Amino acid sequence: MVAVTGCAEDPPSPSAEKAPAPTPAKVFDPPQSFDAKAGTLLPAGILPNLVSLHGNTGYAITANDLQAVDLATGRSLGRAAPENEIFEAAATLDNLDTTHAPTITNLNGTDLVLAAFTVQIPGEGTTPTRFGVELTGMDAGTNKQAWSLLVELPVPVTGSRRSNPDVTLVGVVDRLLVFTAITTESYYTYGIDLLTPKVAWKVDGLAAGALAGDVVVGITETRSRQSVVGHKAADGSRVWNQDDMYDVVVAQAGPRFAFVYSRNYRDGVRSSRVIDSAGAAVAPIDTYDGGSVRCSYDAALTVTCFRHEPDPFVFAFDSQTGQVLWELRDGGDRLVPQVTVAWHGAVYGGTDNGPVVLDARTGLDRSASVGITPLAVNERCGVAGTRQDGVRCYPANG
Repeated sequence: MVAVTGCAEDPPSPSAEKAPAPTPAKVFDPPQSFDAKAGTLLPAGILPNLVSLHGNTGYAITANDLQAVDLATGRSLGRAAPENEIFEAAATLDNLDTTHAPTITNLNGTDLVLAAFTVQIPGEGTTPTRFGVELTGMDAGTNKQAWSLLVELPVPVTGSRRSNPDVTLVGVVDRLLVFTAITTESYYTYGIDLLTPKVAWKVDGLAAGALAGDVVVGITETRSRQSVVGHKAADGSRVWNQDDMYDVVVAQAGPRFAFVYSRNYRDGVRSSRVIDSAGAAVAPIDTYDGGSVRCSYDAALTVTCFRHEPDPFVFAFDSQTGQVLWELRDGGDRLVPQVTVAWHGAVYGGTDNGPVVLDARTGLDRSASVGITPLAVNERCGVAGTRQDGVRCYPANG
């Protein structure tokens, strides 16, 4: 008979040597430089703009799945693949431009990693093959898939690249995830109850771009006229609208605000503003041409908004008040950096002179000896690289 009990080790002999404790990874909050010669190679198929960092783990969306990767070793810690077939035009690295990095949120004490995949739902009889969005939730504690949810879109698959929906996870409010799908036919925005998980509400014709507090800010369109609208995240009901616009851009601008650019339909006058949950402009702001604007919240006090081209600019504002803190415009006495990300008071980017770190509150240079230009960063490392040369996590060293 073999009995298995709790193990009790023999006491070590006096002469036994203790194994040296592992050297803990250095942390810098925020990093101002990285070791460009010591990057850890991440698995093939990972792109640097599709990685979210969480402690020692990176979560990446590839053409086929959501992967958890050890940032120190590059070893895969887990993966979650959609149950349905990924749409063929989306299942290549060349077409990941309509994919976005994973969203990490805390739900009832559990850190949850969220990703969205464009899938195709097989047709049957006279029913054509349709598009769907398969949402995947991974438990960051175990790096195992917690659940998946298939949301069918009322759009048939035509097989053309142009018909591939652009799916964006807009954000999470309490237990609700908001995502939007933009197709050549229309816009669709959904509220997903993460606890069930089930579709809580749906708004056709709404292209959501941001969450300003507990209000979804987005765009609707009637013929050639657009409106900026606000909907309650709790139930999808509309609470305000601003009409007679075109060329509208809505971008997430921290937890409380949205950046909005538009042109007046009647006279073509341009307008840029940072708005709150009521749709009101919270602080004076110069007019920025809104095309391709992105904003990066540093998870502390500051939001940095930027555009790379044409006419590049960068400006930052306080995440609590909306007050603009500084700006850099093309043609000034300083180079406008190609900003990639902001984190904990630092803004990362690059100029013709190489990588640079700016102070998020002042816009002044903090470091010009950075090593790399990261697209994702935390206190341990910065992620950079290309599909051809491989993506690496470079350890912070200053």
